[in-house]
Amino acid sequence: MLNGVSNIKHKVVAEMENIKRYHMEFLEKSRKKIRNGDVFVVKIKDHNLYFYGKVIDVKAQYGQCAEPILIYLYKTPTTEIIIPEDMDESDIMTILFNNNGGWREGFFKTICNIPVREEELNIDYGFESPNDGAIITKEEIENYSYNHDILYLDDGRVLAIAYVDAYNNIRDHIPKITNRYMLGFFTAVSWEISKYLHNNPHIKKKYGLE
Repeated sequence: MLNGVSNIKHKVVAEMENIKRYHMEFLEKSRKKIRNGDVFVVKIKDHNLYFYGKVIDVKAQYGQCAEPILIYLYKTPTTEIIIPEDMDESDIMTILFNNNGGWREGFFKTICNIPVREEELNIDYGFESPNDGAIITKEEIENYSYNHDILYLDDGRVLAIAYVDAYNNIRDHIPKITNRYMLGFFTAVSWEISKYLHNNPHIKKKYGLE
């Protein structure tokens, strides 16, 4: 990790402390083989509210980890499990790497399989570069800003963060959908849903989560 990035991590921790965490309810354990296109649900604990996810690639690349799973999470919840005919890429909440723990521990329940379409593979997403970025001078900002997020550290330095796809290819622009480059356990899904609900209080109000 670059010197000075720690204060960004501290801000992330502070953000986590200010967001109400919604946990997932146990559904059923499964050791079935996970396939590209598997659509699964997670249930908010103590509420009849389901969020949906889809397995995009069971052989994504995350460092030296064996076959991390690239999944998409979706914004629109339902009060009962509904088998979708398709998953709309415009409804994607976020992207993340995960493992099979959600299924093995019983918090992800596969409900159907919808083959992954080319449009889904080509959505404009990116993960923060695993190298965390580069410390640059203020004079260099213009040269980096077209495909890097520019962050100003508390100590006055400037950090340029690049983005990569699920196969470690550097993006040539700042993607519309981004997330941190990390392999999350199934609890990462509940965290992403909690962030989404925090940022969309009308959804919380609509489903009685306040």
